Amino acid sequence: MTEPKRIGIIGGLSPESTAEYYRFITQGYNEMSGGLNFPQVTIRSLNLSEVVDAQDDNDWDRVAEIIVAGIYDLKGAGADFAAIASNTPHNAYDKIRELSPLYVLSIMDATASEIKADGFSKVGLLGTKQTMEFGYFQKTFGEYGIDVVVPDEGDRDFVDRIIWDELAHGKITEEARLGYMSVIRKMADEGVEAVVLGCTEIPLLVRQEYSSLKVYDTLRMSCLDGAREARGISVTIDVFRASNTIIACLGQGAKCVIPVGSLDDALGLKKKSPRCLLFGERKGLVPDGFDYGNSPTEASSLRLKGERVIITTSAGTQGIVGAGRSDEIIVGSFANVSAVVEYINKRNPREVSLVAMGFASRSACVEDELCAEYIKGKLLGECPDFEGVKREILMSRGASRLRRLKQDDDLDFCLKLDAYDIVPRFDFESGCVFAG
Repeated sequence: MTEPKRIGIIGGLSPESTAEYYRFITQGYNEMSGGLNFPQVTIRSLNLSEVVDAQDDNDWDRVAEIIVAGIYDLKGAGADFAAIASNTPHNAYDKIRELSPLYVLSIMDATASEIKADGFSKVGLLGTKQTMEFGYFQKTFGEYGIDVVVPDEGDRDFVDRIIWDELAHGKITEEARLGYMSVIRKMADEGVEAVVLGCTEIPLLVRQEYSSLKVYDTLRMSCLDGAREARGISVTIDVFRASNTIIACLGQGAKCVIPVGSLDDALGLKKKSPRCLLFGERKGLVPDGFDYGNSPTEASSLRLKGERVIITTSAGTQGIVGAGRSDEIIVGSFANVSAVVEYINKRNPREVSLVAMGFASRSACVEDELCAEYIKGKLLGECPDFEGVKREILMSRGASRLRRLKQDDDLDFCLKLDAYDIVPRFDFESGCVFAG
């Protein structure tokens, strides 16, 4: 394993949120790595007054200049990428990204991705007035198909005042908490399904246990993103057929896919959660008591919006559940090659592991090895010959086995290039695979 990336944090916006950001990002990294493993972190603390003055003047170019100057300092100190421990400066994110010498994590992309995976499409937003009113959250979330609702003008003034007059100074009062909960209840009456805490100080005041709506803490989302960014990415590849079944299930709107190793574990989980759908195979066939097999063609014909899917297979799911916590794990195949390559290039990890699962996780097979080589070529900027790869796979033992099992439709499905713009991502905390 190569040395993890060094994390650079733009802090001081405010000191309270910077301290929380540092705590969460190191905690998240340690939970993924185990033992006494913690990331290398450099913090560049800025003068909050200078940034706020530029924000109040609506001078987002100036905000970007201040942030980018700090990022240059982080680069000089050895950081490999940067994170901004504050929401409001993200109004200048496009300019910051353009000028920055380092890759900069987006606090909004991290949050929107999580909300989309949970199946919500209308959320309330709390933050500074600039965050609520500027529109950058709305623009970014809109790209994920998520509508954003903000409080009325009077409530926006109240939320903003509490942030600057109290939370930024570490002052937490019950009166302020009750006021925020009142604002959230009003937004719930307007039909919002969840609430985004779009200011890194607000989680000091509002917690999940206080709200009837699902609460998304942008501070935590960004920290988890940063912890993953400091590590490598592992791509689990099982062309025939687990990767494609998982991709198809998420493509059909499944809320999540839960990979498990054994038949007994799958049946036990189904017994505890009878509303879940049970997919799987052993030796290519549907096990007794299962709803569906390991067929991407079948999965792509089902209406799965909002459903939770349990899946166990001979190879692919074994690779996911047995991969440990050393990497971020995503699922790849020919069906989502471009999405996988784009995701990896955007993350720019120090290490990428392409894990060809092989037959029953015991022996190498042509289709997985060639898919891994194809992804590698695309990552290196090459133009691999897909038709040539396809012809070779169609002559393989794996293809013959599917024909023998009369699963020709699945054979065709598994060799379609870029059928889905989905990157299934394994969430270590929940044990679920979500669409990324």
